[in-house]
Amino acid sequence: MNLAIFSKFTNYFINESLNPLTNQEYIRKSLLTVYFSIAIGCMSMLMFLVRFSLEGFSSSKSLLLLPLATLVCCCCLLIVKYSTRQQIAVNTIVVLGSFILFIRSISTGGISSPVTFWLILIPIISILLSSKKSGVFWTVITLGLLQLIYHAESLGIPISAIKPSHKVNLYVFSILICLLSSIIYFFEQQRISHQNFLIKLESELALSKKLAALGTMSGGIAHEINNPLAIIKGKAQILERLLSKENPDLEKSQSIVQTLNSNASRIQAIVGALKTFSTDNNQNSNKILNLISPLELALSTYGSSLESNSIKLINNVHEMDLRVSGQTGLLQILFENLIKNAIHEIKNQGKPWIKIEQVYPTDTQNIFISFTDSGTGIPAHIAENIMDPFFTT
Repeated sequence: MNLAIFSKFTNYFINESLNPLTNQEYIRKSLLTVYFSIAIGCMSMLMFLVRFSLEGFSSSKSLLLLPLATLVCCCCLLIVKYSTRQQIAVNTIVVLGSFILFIRSISTGGISSPVTFWLILIPIISILLSSKKSGVFWTVITLGLLQLIYHAESLGIPISAIKPSHKVNLYVFSILICLLSSIIYFFEQQRISHQNFLIKLESELALSKKLAALGTMSGGIAHEINNPLAIIKGKAQILERLLSKENPDLEKSQSIVQTLNSNASRIQAIVGALKTFSTDNNQNSNKILNLISPLELALSTYGSSLESNSIKLINNVHEMDLRVSGQTGLLQILFENLIKNAIHEIKNQGKPWIKIEQVYPTDTQNIFISFTDSGTGIPAHIAENIMDPFFTT
């Protein structure tokens, strides 16, 4: 519950005009900037209260820079909220942070001051919230500041001789550890959130592709179902007239019933093929199956198209038992695309045909099924793009 409230609070500072889909990376960095601003602001104020309660202003007047750091962090939250330039907030934190930490290090003992250790935050913040180049740049700047603090006295920069007590050092390092832990926690939280968003986006993309495929198939499926339905309706009317006679022709009636059953089974196969296609094809759902089963489903979907276009089907594998590890739905889609493309290419020929057979290469670990038709073949400039899932003619 507390995390939900905190998440709602941080999301308040994200610009509402940003589109979550097109600005996802910017929103992610903006959230991290908000996390850093809150964490650094709270830690700076906590540090001020700890040192003021233990030492007062007697140790250093630069202690007043800590509330200033908190105020700057609050301003950064407003920058993220009301502008689309998150980089301004990051640069403000990094530049003013470097300045404040440098002054505090000089005024609390120089290189031996525990405040000096806080300088490690500068390149961390820069690389996480900005870019790798910015991280490298501020790493060099931070190393330069450390050298400047170390050689301050020889350069004529006065160093405060006041050394903080061990208790103060304990609190300083404790707060530093808490801040680093919170940084790692927030970054990991954003990484997981970003990863979940990508998974969700990929799932929605796969679903949209499947729906688009179903839309393309719908016209063909309606045609495939209407044909046997028309036959069933016509044969049912004939059967009704036959049975209304005093002496019905039982042999003819039996033949009509067989036709009805055959066309009903045909519709059932088409519906089953559609159901198999619409099932979620998870990569982990592979199972051992007969390769001929999805092929038969694909042939039942386009059976009437083959008949209406007078395309001869030479199926030399329909009685085989070819066991493979795979997914019926995906294999069915593969076979349907091959059959559909072949029909589209050869339907206007004089004597079109499609031949399906097994090929026996030297590789005995795999099964090869060959689809051949009476077409002229795939042009070379198209064949080189055949494995591109988004390529179409």
